Amino acid sequence: MFASSCVSKKDIGARQLNEKSEGKLVERLKHSMWDLCKWGRETFPGSQPISFGRRNLRDVTQRPYVIGEKSDGERHMLITDNQSQGVYLVDRRFNFYRIQLHLPNKDHTGMINTTLLDGEVVEDGHDTEEKTVRFLVYDAVAVDGQCVRDFNLMRRLQAFLEGVLMPRRQLSPEKRANDAFQVYLKDFFEVTDCDTVMNFGKRLPHECDGLIFTPVMPPYIAGTCRQLLKWKPAHMNTADFAVELVMGDSMQEFHVKLLAASEGVQVFQGIWLSRSGPHWQWLTENTRQVNGAIIECNWDPNTYTFVPSDAMHYVETGDWVPGGWQFQRIRTDRTSPNDERVVGRVKKSIADSVTFEELSDYIHKNARTQKVCEMCKMPSWWSKSSDSCDREDDDDAKRQKQK
Repeated sequence: MFASSCVSKKDIGARQLNEKSEGKLVERLKHSMWDLCKWGRETFPGSQPISFGRRNLRDVTQRPYVIGEKSDGERHMLITDNQSQGVYLVDRRFNFYRIQLHLPNKDHTGMINTTLLDGEVVEDGHDTEEKTVRFLVYDAVAVDGQCVRDFNLMRRLQAFLEGVLMPRRQLSPEKRANDAFQVYLKDFFEVTDCDTVMNFGKRLPHECDGLIFTPVMPPYIAGTCRQLLKWKPAHMNTADFAVELVMGDSMQEFHVKLLAASEGVQVFQGIWLSRSGPHWQWLTENTRQVNGAIIECNWDPNTYTFVPSDAMHYVETGDWVPGGWQFQRIRTDRTSPNDERVVGRVKKSIADSVTFEELSDYIHKNARTQKVCEMCKMPSWWSKSSDSCDREDDDDAKRQKQK
């Protein structure tokens, strides 16, 4: 019931690459991603935002930024490989999935050359029976054999539009009929349109849980990018922990340790789960499913947490302390908890939180007069791209009816 809202790989026909039998291919793809992203670690190289705080208000009003809704989808990068003639989704656990997706070059003489995109897979129709899976692209590292990592955001997105999206739009509906999903450029707006974006997010067919502020001028930055900012309402700021249960004599007697990562190792630093929140009862009835899992928790400064006097054995003695982490859901898309520093930043961001009313008011009073769209001119066909999107929507709608 409270599992992560991710799309089933089976539903989109994605096949996970086997690390043993396809190890050479996996290593080639990993090294290609690391090289393109200029990433010096052997981990997923995708750019990661930090939580928005009051210190960032001046940044987003005095520097070139664009804003978009924060979709509650599953983060993936997408890479093409000409040697295997394959298109692969890559999750943040660094698993590779081969998918069927037509990505022709501009001349339609073959498959596009090396391309690395950043985005998220979302399922539209979360409150209806009809489901449509989409890959929303919000950045590009390489397009058709050209590394665009060091371009500004607008040029990176322009490369994606010209090199990926437009050739794909020219495909016949029959060619795209069995693709894993539809491919879209995520919508970006001027920061002064923040009110519009919030209302826009409420009307979208997929879940949204905040705003993303993306800097325009810096290159694509792998790993934590301190200029890339995510804003959420205070109660929706969350951290991911590993769970370790301390059991008593019965299934109803237990305490929940929350483990964070430190130098890549899961460690317990005295953090316990609060016995409160709307999903606590569900957890008590599903302890086997939760033990050892990665869970998402929100910090509630108004609740209380029981801290046992013995961290190794179940005891009923201890102290109640103000504030606490509350269980929200199991993160089936993650295999490791957040780093301890991330956990600290989340708590700080909640204490330092900015309400949407404060955010909107500050932006409208202090935003730069020069708009991003004036600073980074797009080609004349830019405004027509939405027509192409509409045509693909119409084609897909027709195919759905035929099915």
